[in-house]
Amino acid sequence: AIFFPSITISIRRLHDTGKTGWLLALLIIPVIGWIVILVFLCSDSTPGKNRYGPKPEGYSGLLRRIKAHVKAVDGVSFSISEKETLGLVGESGCGKTTIGRTILKLLEPTDGLIEYRQEDITHLNSNQMRPLRKKLQIIFQDPYASLNPRMTVGKIIREGLDIHNIGEKKERDTMVAEVLERVGLPRNILDRYPHEFSGGQRQRVGIARALILNPEFIVCDEAISALDVSIQAQIINLLADLKEEYGIAYLFIAHDLSVVEHISDRVAVMYLGKIVELAKTSELFSNPLHPYTKALLSSVPKPDPTLKHERIVLQGDVPSPIAPPEGCSFHPRCPLAVKGLCDTTEPLTVDSKGHQFACHVVEEEIYGPPAVQA
Repeated sequence: AIFFPSITISIRRLHDTGKTGWLLALLIIPVIGWIVILVFLCSDSTPGKNRYGPKPEGYSGLLRRIKAHVKAVDGVSFSISEKETLGLVGESGCGKTTIGRTILKLLEPTDGLIEYRQEDITHLNSNQMRPLRKKLQIIFQDPYASLNPRMTVGKIIREGLDIHNIGEKKERDTMVAEVLERVGLPRNILDRYPHEFSGGQRQRVGIARALILNPEFIVCDEAISALDVSIQAQIINLLADLKEEYGIAYLFIAHDLSVVEHISDRVAVMYLGKIVELAKTSELFSNPLHPYTKALLSSVPKPDPTLKHERIVLQGDVPSPIAPPEGCSFHPRCPLAVKGLCDTTEPLTVDSKGHQFACHVVEEEIYGPPAVQA
């Protein structure tokens, strides 16, 4: 009754009616206690188990039992070389950010392999990952949530230097001031707090925080979406210069296909947790093979009003990732889908002279129908 005020009130009212109220109260309190105990014992939040990973077979809670797992990323495989930028595009919710965070082990993968310079880092714990943190950085998508509101801009940017014990105090202050100038911010903002800046200025602070450690690989998760066009050009040129100067590699996640085309060496297209096409930038934009890629590129507006532009409009909505369709995940919206093939068999990734795609119809157009069908 102490933990349930509403029950305390009802008990008092029952007490006012006489002995019957006391008897009912004595019955209600043990029943509620047993319910609380059962829920605690049978819930799926048992200590020592990975809350976000798979549970042991047959394990489920009474009120919070697991009915299904969402595969935010499924069967994705690619590599990024030094001085290379891989652009990653796709609709919102297709798994782009999940890929970036999983590569850096900000999210733990449930299966697969993550290698950095031919070293398996999949199962490294937080202490083992610490030496690699200064080499692997991320520019977060949200410039509001990614900065600590209780720290000044100077402390936010210098924090990585302090953690990894890089340089003396004066050297760190100089490095912070220099990286601020590189991203287009004045030195006199070091003692100001994040809430005093606009969204674009906050994003530049986040970019400066990632660059100050001179990393070898950066995940740019919508790194320039909050910036003005003039600042976007400045940051893109800065990233390109750093790539050439220090050999930095980027995973560039974005929705703006014109920016992706400008900065990327290769582009991967995602749909519902899978990569459906991957090719060199010039090849993908000039000769897209997958029907989803064609629809995506057709949505890019053309600056010339006299140029005829065919817009491919996809019908229907993106399927739920908790219950993806059988066969090809794109077949419910695909204008080329073949009944009995695309809705039953998942396409394998085909590599055609470095141009990878996963589509039954395109594969038959290039290589012809299979000689033997199982």
